[in-house]
Amino acid sequence: MKKCIYGVPVLPLLVITGLGILGIILGSFFDRNLASFMADTHNPYSMFMASIGILPAYLFITVAGTTFGLSLFKKPLHAVAIVVFILAVVAPAFYWAKMIINDPTNPATEYRITIFSNKFLGYGFSLLLHSIAGVITFFLFRNKDKETLFRIGLISCAIICLQLLLQLVTKDLFGRPRYRFLVDHAGTYEGVTYEWQYWFNCAFFKHPDNDYFRSFPSGHSATSCSMLSVVLFVPLFVENEKQQRNASIITYTICLVYIAAMIYSRLRCGAHYLSDVSGGVLLTMAMTWIVLLLVNLFYEKVSKLIFIYCNKD
Repeated sequence: MKKCIYGVPVLPLLVITGLGILGIILGSFFDRNLASFMADTHNPYSMFMASIGILPAYLFITVAGTTFGLSLFKKPLHAVAIVVFILAVVAPAFYWAKMIINDPTNPATEYRITIFSNKFLGYGFSLLLHSIAGVITFFLFRNKDKETLFRIGLISCAIICLQLLLQLVTKDLFGRPRYRFLVDHAGTYEGVTYEWQYWFNCAFFKHPDNDYFRSFPSGHSATSCSMLSVVLFVPLFVENEKQQRNASIITYTICLVYIAAMIYSRLRCGAHYLSDVSGGVLLTMAMTWIVLLLVNLFYEKVSKLIFIYCNKD
C-alpha cells in the first residue's frame, strides 16, 4: 500500500474513514441517547464555533482557490485564473457572512454568535477578511513552482467543491429534523409536529433549504474536515524530506484537534446527532478518496497537456 498519494498520507485517511463508519454505526443505535445526554442548545462555546469558529475552514477555501488560480496565471490562461481568484474570495465570503449576520428569518441565527445586524456590513467584513487571505496567499506563493501549485490547488479545490456541493444536496435530500428543533420548538413547523427519525429515513426534498430539517449530514463537520488537505501545502514551506514528515504530522494533529472541537460543538448544541457528524466526515473522506483516485489515474496526462499549452510559443 502506498504511504502517500501525491503528498497526501494514506494511513490517517484510512483511520479517519474508519472512525466515520464506526460513528455512523454507533449513531444508528445511540443517536437519541447521546443527544439527550449532552445537548445544551444555547451554550456559548457551540454558538461561537457555529459562526466565528468555522472561519478558518472558509479562509482555507480562499487559500486553496488562490493557489489553484496562481498555477493558471500564465499568459494563455490569465482570464481563467482571474475568474478562479474572484470565486476563491467571493464564494466563501458570501457563505461565511450569512453565519455572522443577525437574520431573523433564518432559524439558525438564534444558535450562533452574530456580529452584524446590517447585511451590507456583514458581507463587506467577510469579503475584506477573505480578500486579505487571498492577497497574502498570492504574494506568498507567486514565485513557487507552477506545476506544484497546480497539483496542490487542484486536489484541495476538488475535495472542497465536491464536498460542499454534495452536502447541500444530501441535507435537503434526507431532511432530517435537528434535535434542537425537536426540543426547543417541540418539533412543530407550520402546524405540523415532526418526530425524531433515523438518519437513513430519507424525506426526499420535503423541506428544501429549511434549517430545521438539515441535520444529516453535518456541514460544519464536512467543511472543517476538508482542511486536512492543508497537509498538501507543507512542501511549499519545508524542503527537507525528514522535516516535511514531521511538519505533516504536526499539521495533521492541529487539523484533527480543530475537527474534533467542531464535531463536539455540533453535538453539544443539538444541531446534529453522532450519525450526522460522522456522515459529514465520511462525505469529505469519500470525496477525498475519489479525487485522489482520479488524480492518480489522470493527473500526469492532464497537467502535461495544460503546461504544454501554457508554455507554447
